[in-house]
Amino acid sequence: MEKKKRKLSPVLIIGGTILVALLVFFGPKLYKDYRTALDTLIQPAAALPSRISKLDSLGVRLTGEQVSYAELEFVPHFQDAEWRQPGYSFQADSSIAMTLVGAPGQMEMLAKLASQPDDARLPSPNDYIRKQNSVATKRATGSLKNYVAEAIEQKRYDDALQGLEILFALQDAVIPYPSEATLLYWYGVNSDLVRQIDSLYREPGLTPEMRDRMKTMVSLDLRVPSLRNITARVATEMMLTSKKLPTLDENDLSALDFLTNHREFPDLKSMQMHSAIESRLAEVWIDILETTDFSQSPEELGIEIDKKIDKRHQLMNEVEADYMVAAIQLKFELYGRMIARVLQARAVMNVVMEGNFKKGSITKNASGFEYTVDIDEDGSGWIVKCSRLNGFGSYKNLDGFEINQGLGARAFLPKINQD
Repeated sequence: MEKKKRKLSPVLIIGGTILVALLVFFGPKLYKDYRTALDTLIQPAAALPSRISKLDSLGVRLTGEQVSYAELEFVPHFQDAEWRQPGYSFQADSSIAMTLVGAPGQMEMLAKLASQPDDARLPSPNDYIRKQNSVATKRATGSLKNYVAEAIEQKRYDDALQGLEILFALQDAVIPYPSEATLLYWYGVNSDLVRQIDSLYREPGLTPEMRDRMKTMVSLDLRVPSLRNITARVATEMMLTSKKLPTLDENDLSALDFLTNHREFPDLKSMQMHSAIESRLAEVWIDILETTDFSQSPEELGIEIDKKIDKRHQLMNEVEADYMVAAIQLKFELYGRMIARVLQARAVMNVVMEGNFKKGSITKNASGFEYTVDIDEDGSGWIVKCSRLNGFGSYKNLDGFEINQGLGARAFLPKINQD
C-alpha cells in the first residue's frame, strides 16, 4: 500500500520563495559587506600585535616612559633660563646672546649636549598633534643672530666668531633628537649661520686662525639629521596618537579633524574598529621603513616617501579604518629639501673659501652626498652656486649669500670685495 505524499504547506513554499529572492537580491551585497569587514577590520585587527612587533624591530618603539617634548627645550641647558617663559618681554636685541657668550663653560656644555646619544624616552601622543614649542632656544638663537650682525658691523670679529660658534653648537646639539620641530630649527639656524659666515669671511681684517675657525663650521664632514630617524619619529608619534584616540580632548580632536581634511571621526565602539585603525596605520609605516632606500640623497628620499604616502592615500576611498592614514602629511620632500639646501650651502661656502675662481664646475662631497658647484662670471663679480635639479623660482638678492628652497644655494662676490 503506497504512502500518500505529503504536500508542502503554501506558507513554506511562499517563505522559501521569498528567502531565495532575498538571497539573490541581497546576497552579493551581504558578501561584499562581509569581505569589506574582513579586509578592513577583522584581518587588520588580528594582525595588530605582529605589526606592532615589526615596527619595534624597525625602530618605532611604542612602549616605555613617555614625555611631552612640547614641555621640554631642544637643548635642556636653557630649561631654567628666565627668558624661556612665554610671558617674558623679548625684543630682537643681543642681550640674551651677551649672557650666553659671557657664560663660563658655555661651549663645553653645548659640546657635551651635542655628543649625547639619542634620548630613549618616547614622545607623548599629543606631540604629533600639538608639535614642539621651544621658546627659550628660539629666543636664544634669534638674539645670537642679532649679536653676530652687530659685532660684524662694529668690527668686533672675535665676538662675532664666538656668537657663530654658539649657533654652530646649537644646531649640532639638536641632531640626536629627531623630529619635525628640531629639523625646522636646525635648518633655520644653519641658514642664518652660513649667511653670517659668508658676511664675516669677506671682512679684510680677519686673521688666518679666524678663517680656519669659520671653515670648521661649514665642514663637508659634519653630521646632518637622519631622514630615516625623523620618519621613525613621526611614525611613533602617529601610532601613539592612534592608540589614544578614545581619550583625546576636544582640542586634539579638532587638530586631527584638520589633518584628516575633515574626515568623519570613526565609531570606535563598532567591531574591532580601533584596533583596525592602529593596524592599518602601522601597515603604512612598515611599508615605508622596509622598502625605502634610505641611502639616497635627502631630497630624492623625501620625494620617494611622499609618493608612497600619496599612493596609499589614493587607495583609502571611504574606508573608515583609514582615519589615521588620512592624517599622514606629505611633508617628507620638504624635510629632505631642507637637509639638501644646507649641504648645498656648505658646498658653495667651501668653494668661496678656497678662492681663485675659474669658470667651470667642481664636485663636492657633503656628508656623503655629491653636489656640483658651478662657478660663473657676470662682469662685475663671480657667481658660485649649487643648483637643485629641476629648480624653479629666482634669487632675490643681487649680492651676498642666499639659500633658495626652489633653486639651491648661491653666493655672489663682487670683484672689489675679493682679496
